[in-house]
Amino acid sequence: MASEAVKVIVRCRPPSEREQELGCKVVVRTESARGRCSIQNPRAAGEPPKQFTFDGAYGREHSTEQIYNEIAYPLVEVRGAASTCPPWAGAKPAGRLQGTYSGR
Repeated sequence: MASEAVKVIVRCRPPSEREQELGCKVVVRTESARGRCSIQNPRAAGEPPKQFTFDGAYGREHSTEQIYNEIAYPLVEVRGAASTCPPWAGAKPAGRLQGTYSGR
C-alpha cells in the first residue's frame, strides 16, 4: 500500500484592479524555491515579517495553469477517474483573509 500525506500549498494571488485603484500595499512575499511565505505588518514596517513554511509556495508571477500542472495534475493522474474525492476537497479560497493582509 502506498504511503500518502497531506501537502499544503499556498498561492499569493495578484492584486485585483480594485486593490490597485485603492493603492493597497503588497504585504505578502513568496519564496517558491523554499516554499516560504512572509507577511509584513504595514503598520509596523520596522518589525521583521512573519514567516511561514509550506510544502509549496507560489507567488503572483505563477499562473493558475502552471500551479495546476505542477500540483493537481499529478494527483488527478495517479488517482484516476475512479476517485470519489477530488484532491482539492475542503480547500477554500482565503477570501476572508484578503482584508486582513491587504495592507490597508
